[in-house]
Amino acid sequence: MLSYIKAKPIKTLLFEDFINTIPPAPHYDDGKWLIELIARLRPNKEETSDDAARRLSELIQVLRKSPETLAKFKAYLSFQIETRNHVRLFTEEGVSVRPSFFAEVLGRLGEKILPPLYNPTELADFLDACFSERTDHLWVKAIPNALWLELWQLLIRNGVPTAVNVFELSVLQSILVLSHRISAMGLEPDLMKRIPPIEHHASPFLEMDTEVGNYVEMYQKRLMKSDEITDEMLRAQYERAMNAIGKTMDCLEQVQENQAVQGVSLRLVYLLYRIRRAVNRKKTLMRLLSPFDRTNQAMLAISLFKELVRDINSSHDLKEHFAENTSLLAYKVAEHTSSAGEHYITTSRKEYWDFLVDAMGGGFIIAFTNWVKFLISYLNAAPLVSGFLYGLNYAGSFLTMYVFHFSLATKQPAMTASALARSLDATDSSNHNLENTADLITKISRSQFAAFLGNLAVVLPLAFSLSWIWYFISGSHIATEEKAFYTIASFNPFTTLTVFYAALTGVILYLGSFVSGYCDNFVMYGQLHERIRTHRFWRKYIKEKTLDKIGKYLEQNLGGIVGNLFLGFALGLTPILGQITGLPIDVRHVTIAGGGSAIAFAAIWNQLSALNIIVTLFGVFCVGLMNFLVSFGLSLTLAISSRRVDFKDSRALIGMVAHRFKTNPMQFFFPPKSSAGESGEVALQKAT
Repeated sequence: MLSYIKAKPIKTLLFEDFINTIPPAPHYDDGKWLIELIARLRPNKEETSDDAARRLSELIQVLRKSPETLAKFKAYLSFQIETRNHVRLFTEEGVSVRPSFFAEVLGRLGEKILPPLYNPTELADFLDACFSERTDHLWVKAIPNALWLELWQLLIRNGVPTAVNVFELSVLQSILVLSHRISAMGLEPDLMKRIPPIEHHASPFLEMDTEVGNYVEMYQKRLMKSDEITDEMLRAQYERAMNAIGKTMDCLEQVQENQAVQGVSLRLVYLLYRIRRAVNRKKTLMRLLSPFDRTNQAMLAISLFKELVRDINSSHDLKEHFAENTSLLAYKVAEHTSSAGEHYITTSRKEYWDFLVDAMGGGFIIAFTNWVKFLISYLNAAPLVSGFLYGLNYAGSFLTMYVFHFSLATKQPAMTASALARSLDATDSSNHNLENTADLITKISRSQFAAFLGNLAVVLPLAFSLSWIWYFISGSHIATEEKAFYTIASFNPFTTLTVFYAALTGVILYLGSFVSGYCDNFVMYGQLHERIRTHRFWRKYIKEKTLDKIGKYLEQNLGGIVGNLFLGFALGLTPILGQITGLPIDVRHVTIAGGGSAIAFAAIWNQLSALNIIVTLFGVFCVGLMNFLVSFGLSLTLAISSRRVDFKDSRALIGMVAHRFKTNPMQFFFPPKSSAGESGEVALQKAT
């Protein structure tokens, strides 16, 4: 303290002088002095939270030295608290009250653009004015609780301020408001379908509302010095109320666990989020009025104060809102995947070679896809018509591969994100989880290498041969000379945006897998199988056994079908969107690019130099690399975000993968030769 006074005496004196300018009653200034005091406590850009803590310590010392100043400060602070409404602060800040996820998004966005009108009678608005900087919660939290506690003890040294009694009454009303809201949300149809029927079991939400209401009534009577409420009665009712709150939390946990089987919707996720936040706030307020250990209530009040400042600072934060509510949805979308979908993760050497054969089948299909693609381009149809035909061509090819279980390079299905996500929580040990995930990334990498190898090993020679076969039949190649030169030039990574287009294609590949997972989640959440099997109209004309087969097939394959349809039409229509808007938007997929370049090579092979061929093949390689890195990277991001893995763990995971590649790069391309390595990976696959 002395060293600071010697270093900066002017600022200290100014701060001390300001404390002595507390407005006298009844000329209170609507809280402006307190707002300015907090502004002086707030650290500037060059300072840290330690500076704020030091200034708060100075404030305490000044109040301690001058009883007169302390009395003025207590009166001023009590007036600011007593003359404002508290209920909205406790029941709305940090507790979402808007009815839907998108209503909350629009509400926060609207308040960012046009902030709500300041209401001087609301403590929530006053606290927002005091801590107006969006980062205030950081330094408030960083100041040690012991320092805040010292200030609190100083304020109550000569008796509890009257504001404390007002505070207790406001907390009681807030508990009632939260209890009624939680009870109403707990009776929402989306939630009631997932808990035991209230005809046979008492609703935990109704029971909680009753028990909490009884406790609030007893506490109010106790405040009025009623002799009919003893301490033992109050303690017993408090325990019943807290037990009832615990039952509601158990119910929420049960509903969340069942979502792994029943599916999930954004509406249900947001409803659970609202209930959980409201229950947690109510538990905090209940503990503040606990009839048991009152010695810890000051620390609880300080924790609540810090929590409220943080909630106020983030009340318009869209990023946090999305992060809080979409992580569970991402978790379940990553979790749900077609049980009969493509297998893009190989474990044993046999699976690796089988996968290579499947990839060769995919290359066979794509060779003919390229042929049809060139034919469509010669139609010179309107852009939208061409885009639709291209999409139909791609979608038909992808569905054919899906039916025959062929593989397409870089096409990360939803099961990849699912396996990655499950590997993150295979055990309770974080390090073990990351090790499992690193193992899985290694397997996915070599599986995708096999897909590259199998696709290109067939599509390049087959597409080249098809062009010559067509030449011997019709007298001309599939690609005209002009079209062939254009195709070759479009794959040059040095003179075109091919690498960027390949990255954009990686995003589309990822979205295709996300759509597939979302549809699988929809099938589970909507109970599609049972609804088709028991459909009254169709049962009149179709046998129940047939309907059961249809429902089961859609349950197992709808995600894969819709995902492939989306992927096909997205790849077909994206270039057309670029043509219409004039934006640099196009797609480049490695297998399609390989087939297209082979058809172009066949048409002008005698006019190309070795450098042209090498540059084109290098461009195809770059396309494949970007396809894989972007689609796989986004799938990994989905898995990490759905499990709420923090930044440090993400860096550790990247470090593990990098170390594996440095020590044994071949494992990223070929499976291990030793049976021990294979058995270990089989065990890992079972775990994931």
